Amino acid sequence: MAVLSHAAESEQAEARSYARPLWFVALVVAICFEGLGRKFLRSIPNTLFYFLKDIVLLAGILKWGFSRDLAEVARKAYAPFGIVLILAMIWTWLEVFNPGHFGLDLALLGFRAYWFWWLAPFVIANVISSRRDRAIASATMAVAAVLVAAYAAAQFASPPSAPINAYADTQDRAMDVAVVATTGRARVSATFSYISGFADFVIIVPSLVLALGLGAEGPVTKLLALAGAAASAAVMPMTGSRSPVVIGGVALLIVAVSADFLKTRAGRRMAFAAVLVFLAGAFAAPDAVQGVQDRFQSHDTGKRVSTELEILPFYAMNQYEYPALGQGTGMQQNMRMALQPGWRWEVESETGRILFELGSIGYLLHWIARLGLLVALVRLGRELKLRGDGATAGAAFALAFLAFHGGLAIDHVYQSLFFTGCGLVLGALNVPRAQT
Repeated sequence: MAVLSHAAESEQAEARSYARPLWFVALVVAICFEGLGRKFLRSIPNTLFYFLKDIVLLAGILKWGFSRDLAEVARKAYAPFGIVLILAMIWTWLEVFNPGHFGLDLALLGFRAYWFWWLAPFVIANVISSRRDRAIASATMAVAAVLVAAYAAAQFASPPSAPINAYADTQDRAMDVAVVATTGRARVSATFSYISGFADFVIIVPSLVLALGLGAEGPVTKLLALAGAAASAAVMPMTGSRSPVVIGGVALLIVAVSADFLKTRAGRRMAFAAVLVFLAGAFAAPDAVQGVQDRFQSHDTGKRVSTELEILPFYAMNQYEYPALGQGTGMQQNMRMALQPGWRWEVESETGRILFELGSIGYLLHWIARLGLLVALVRLGRELKLRGDGATAGAAFALAFLAFHGGLAIDHVYQSLFFTGCGLVLGALNVPRAQT
């Protein structure tokens, strides 16, 4: 009986030991494969797939919570912006009760969009707390990158009207699939619900997976991660958008430079192999590259470039019409269309949406809080660099570069991928490295 009891306890301990990395696998699946569920499992409500990653994250928070040591590391890295972050959160909460608001449900959805995923790095860093767990996390991200890239390639090879190219839609009907006008090829969504989700993926994931691959200790994990980075980078042009190619390409370069990728013979071999994979992808799908080139030559390229100046707050504040004190948290969430279909205030860019929701004061508080995130990532990157982990330092620097380039406040895919990356960076400070 004692032997049986000891065996049962060992099995339970082993199951618990795998609960943490399995939670991370569930989180990545919920983020990266939401679109497949919404497209093909129509008997399940769309909202469940939309909020599934939030549910998984909340489960992790309730189960494992945060490490005080890592929270202290993050606090020091974020200083002195902590007070501004608190003020920004308070202002966002006060805007929940703005008299001009449509309803509390939309307001709470908006508040969640602003701040909930800022908690993700702490629980991820706490969960991925051993070299084994980090290897599993790296392999998970790599496999996800390969699968998303393969599905994107299958979509691109299919006619725009093919069922595989249909977008998810809350009204349970097919939407018109966007195409690149000059090539007639579909702008693919891969395993995501819409084009924007796949664009978010190829901006963030290739550089993150490259960093995980370069920093991996096992040869299998390293090879798998590098394959994932190459595959996800090769399908960048299939979005039909310019920004993923430019911004995602810069992020990749940041990681490669920080990791001293080309200073070793092995690194140069991997770089050569990656270039071959990328060129093979371009050769196999020349229309993808041609489509992006054509987009650069279109009449709105200058406007798109000027939009990047909205990173500067005082420039941005002069570009939009908005209530001085805002109209209310969440008023530019996509759900507003169901509540007020004919509402005239509709802004595409994240900057414009934040200004409209929070007004000039709330926008400046949010901007400064976001600047603190950028500074914290740079500081964490420098610390990792001093520890000899140049690859993960590169991921920190790349994420710092991306902090103002995506929809951290309005785009649920971008924010979940971004803060997952932040969690892996923060967690690297808690994982002992192999002796060399």
